[in-house]
Amino acid sequence: MVEFEYHFETCGEHLYRFLRLWLADTMPRRELAEWLERAGRVEGWMEYVEQLSAVALTGRIVAAGRSLEAKYSADRKLYAREFRTFLNNHLVISKESLDQLMRAALRAVDVADGKIPKGAASDARGWAEHNHRHCYLCGDPLDFMPGATHDKIYTCEHIWPSSYGGDSKAENFLPACQKCNSQKKRHFATWAMVSVQSVIRGINPTDTDLDLIDGTPRFALHYLAGQRYAINHGTSLKQAFRRIGPWTTLRVNDINDVAHFFNLSIHSTDVDIR
Repeated sequence: MVEFEYHFETCGEHLYRFLRLWLADTMPRRELAEWLERAGRVEGWMEYVEQLSAVALTGRIVAAGRSLEAKYSADRKLYAREFRTFLNNHLVISKESLDQLMRAALRAVDVADGKIPKGAASDARGWAEHNHRHCYLCGDPLDFMPGATHDKIYTCEHIWPSSYGGDSKAENFLPACQKCNSQKKRHFATWAMVSVQSVIRGINPTDTDLDLIDGTPRFALHYLAGQRYAINHGTSLKQAFRRIGPWTTLRVNDINDVAHFFNLSIHSTDVDIR
């Protein structure tokens, strides 16, 4: 398996970790790798498939748990029993693994309402005003004025989305502009949720050609760089994004190959993501 673990900060990330490891036990990796090798950059595509499978299942489980929690809000034990039944019916999983999954899933659902406590929101805003006055994605200066309505107003961004079990706490917050938060990052939990297969330009494309690649793939490239940094340096995603800084100009890594997603970079050349 391609190494994927970093310093997980949220309940959703821990649920994702469990599912990633569980799925890996049954994934026919050799056959899949041989098949994907025809597309080139097999390691990148293997990571895409493995990560997308685990994060999609994470989202489904959290969504199911939230639905059942709302339905059985008056009876916590009944909610837990129905949630366990749902997981057991939809996943071929051993009793021991189901017990572990239930613990991780319940914690993820408990924090998935997306509501940031007033104190946490105030602390995050104060920290950003004093320490991080730019969008962590695009790098543009943020407007902290109350009542502002344009694209560059400050928003408190969940790095790992609350809908995927992302806790509303400082370790999962970074400041982002309204445009990046809503139109580029959206509710994606990771780069693998973006349709990276559609990011294709010719061999050694011009800067004009690269400029046509819009915000969502740029978020994905930036997130991939942050994730690699976090994995290779043992940090959290927040620490990684602060280290690599906002995205910069798109560039092609190998000018003799087609400019596809795994042949592009958007982080600063002086950042070591290896």
